[in-house]
Amino acid sequence: MLAIQKWAENRPFLLALFATQLAANARDMHQAFRHIKERRIFKHQYPLPPLPAWFTLYRSHRKPLAFLRALIVNFSGFDKDAIDLGDAAFEESRLLSRGKAIPSHLAPPTEAVEETQAILQSVLSDSFQDIADDFSDAPLEPSQEDTLKKMISDMELESSFFMLVWAPCWQLYRIAPSRLYRKARCGDRDALDKLLRLDPLMLHDPAIGKRIQFLRFNNKTSAYQNLLEAPLKRPKARITRKKMKYTTAGLISSISSIIGKPLTEPEIRALFDAVAKDADGMSIDTDLPDSPEAFAKAINRDRPFWLQMLLPDKKM
Repeated sequence: MLAIQKWAENRPFLLALFATQLAANARDMHQAFRHIKERRIFKHQYPLPPLPAWFTLYRSHRKPLAFLRALIVNFSGFDKDAIDLGDAAFEESRLLSRGKAIPSHLAPPTEAVEETQAILQSVLSDSFQDIADDFSDAPLEPSQEDTLKKMISDMELESSFFMLVWAPCWQLYRIAPSRLYRKARCGDRDALDKLLRLDPLMLHDPAIGKRIQFLRFNNKTSAYQNLLEAPLKRPKARITRKKMKYTTAGLISSISSIIGKPLTEPEIRALFDAVAKDADGMSIDTDLPDSPEAFAKAINRDRPFWLQMLLPDKKM
């Protein structure tokens, strides 16, 4: 039995499923973002997109998130039914966290509960097998490689925006690209700088270009020059393995709070230690700080961001 599977024993389904997958994926996720300025993810080089279509993705994230869903369905232990089940369970937890109890007359019959429990166990089993395969560094099967190539080809615009903009924007700036774009479009210079450092193509967006030219015509020469140079610079922050783990720990803590089963710092640390043991044969995760107080501080620093994202209509 995997150490991570042992950690999940007797924990609520959502924690056993999502917390373990998140912690397992956090160890290598940072590598995907090393060459985003060159529009390259691992070995795949994205071409320049049609700019009008690219700019529209900043106004709606529906298409990039559709790619994420397809990626999960095709390359994880979760099929479409499992994803739908997880969505429904998480939405129920969100309602309960707001004091909106599920009406008793909507409670499922005993037979449905038993059938659901069997499905949940199957989903967990598939999830742990997926994690074990990932830890073993098993290469993709030829059929999976073909599926991935076809999916990227069919959803090239959506996948490139998700990998090069959406995910890095959340990680680097703790803000959705749509909101960052809105702030930049309204003339926020810091947002303009962050946007152009992340995505140089936005220098050609009509609304962003108008804001930059506004500075020139109002004799803001220094600010104007800085923004023209911003696309050549990298974001001031970097996506590192340690940062990715800290962010993931904050997300796991937030999920546990939402479902009413908050995890303590030692419990979250134990989860990352279990990943280190299964993946690398190490007794502890050496990316985490030795001090419990320091790790707790890192977790608490990211929790408000994730809670606001997961419970957008609830004041924090």
